[in-house]
Amino acid sequence: MSHIKMAAALFAAVLVFTAMLCVPVSAEYFSISGVEIPIDIVVNGNIISTPVSSFLDGGTTYVPLRAISESLGASVFWDETLRTATVSLNGTDVIFAAQDSEAKTIIYKDTMFVPARFLAESFGFEVSWDDYYCQVNITAPDMVVSEQYISEKYTNADILILAKVLQCECASATFDSKISVANVVCNRVASPLFPNTVAEVIYDRRYGSVQFTIAYNGKLDNAVPSRDCILAAKCSLSGVVVAKDCLFYQAEYVKNSWMDRNRTYAMSYGGNKFFY
Repeated sequence: MSHIKMAAALFAAVLVFTAMLCVPVSAEYFSISGVEIPIDIVVNGNIISTPVSSFLDGGTTYVPLRAISESLGASVFWDETLRTATVSLNGTDVIFAAQDSEAKTIIYKDTMFVPARFLAESFGFEVSWDDYYCQVNITAPDMVVSEQYISEKYTNADILILAKVLQCECASATFDSKISVANVVCNRVASPLFPNTVAEVIYDRRYGSVQFTIAYNGKLDNAVPSRDCILAAKCSLSGVVVAKDCLFYQAEYVKNSWMDRNRTYAMSYGGNKFFY
């Protein structure tokens, strides 16, 4: 027999919340050097794709209710008259209202957001925060996430190997400089001239030479990325651009190299020269 839990929602001053969400946030988990850090929701090891991004506010991660609920196998019914969303899963109904304070529900961009922990624990799922990757991990036993809900942008394996490159190549650089180096790898993945995955690009030898020597001299395998390298890699993979369309880079002090002679110079940034 289903039971109904009335989850609440703090909905006063929506305009204030909206203003907070439209500008860069200075809190540690929101941004580094003005670059907003994506917050991933991971269900059973799968990063979930959502039409609008999750966000942190006051130490609480807010997730789009419908997208995350449906990825967990639940159904969602919105009652416009009562302004409530009923989430149903395995005989349990949880009602999220727009005018109650317990669950601190937020309506933003025509989407209801709820605290990730409140939503998951309402159905008995385990929730944990991964500070290294800035991810909320939800463990839902005996549930297989449908492919339609799994993000195609990146996996944790993509983040890790790209972060290892940054650790080897530019560990002491500024955060946006790390992103610029990561952009080169991501641009190659998108280019028809290079392989189609992050790992394949990093280990690429198709032109008779190694693109990233660290992939073959042992440095990459032994690298332990800092949190900044992890998050810079994640920002690049999620679409943050510093080195737009650049496919090559080298240290600024290098002169008359193959790149200097054969590639089109794009810009200098963070101690590196970038080329198309």
